[in-house]
Amino acid sequence: SILEIASASSKFIVRSTGATASASIDFQPAGGASTSNQNKFTIRAGGLASTLGERLEFLNGNMTNLVTIASKGFVGIGTTTPTNLLSLVSSSSVIYTTANNIEPLLNLRNTNTTDDNGAVLSFTITDTGGTGISGARIASKFISHTVGATSANLNFETINMGTRNIRMTIDPSGNVGIGTTSPDSLLEMSSGITNFIIRSTTAAASASIDFLPAGGASTSNQNKFTIR
Repeated sequence: SILEIASASSKFIVRSTGATASASIDFQPAGGASTSNQNKFTIRAGGLASTLGERLEFLNGNMTNLVTIASKGFVGIGTTTPTNLLSLVSSSSVIYTTANNIEPLLNLRNTNTTDDNGAVLSFTITDTGGTGISGARIASKFISHTVGATSANLNFETINMGTRNIRMTIDPSGNVGIGTTSPDSLLEMSSGITNFIIRSTTAAASASIDFLPAGGASTSNQNKFTIR
């Protein structure tokens, strides 16, 4: 290549000799960076000055921080002070609705268009043999990829005695199934044991179920019924 460095010890050192400057490497497009620094990227160590602590930063042409790796190994995207192994930070004023395209902090995407595939967020447990086991999971099953008719559900899974099962499903129409992956109503519970328990934790109160009309009960509780 145009430059090759080989050594049995440290191969390459970039050191700043200025008290208020940090060592950095600039990546520029052919012809050099424009006056607006378009297409320029920088890897910088230590922030703007040593007082900001040991860290590695990745910046764009506007010197906007894109990614920070702190001295503890914490990684920050959208923040220069990550407090966890991975910190994702956004400052969006866009009001959330199902119709708008608010940018997600985390996007899990499967680009394959085979029906009934999906994307999974896994919480992994390490067993006593040192093997990583996918335990609790949140998974979306992509039922249809048809343009204008995409459909997907959301499954919540847990593992018990080495066997993982879907515990709750929200289907594309919004029906919720507990113990079933194909609920036929707004809420369906299916189990070979007790399906539903209502327990009062207050000594002076009784467990109850209220049945209310559309719009909720009126001030006089008209058309409200209670099983207690």
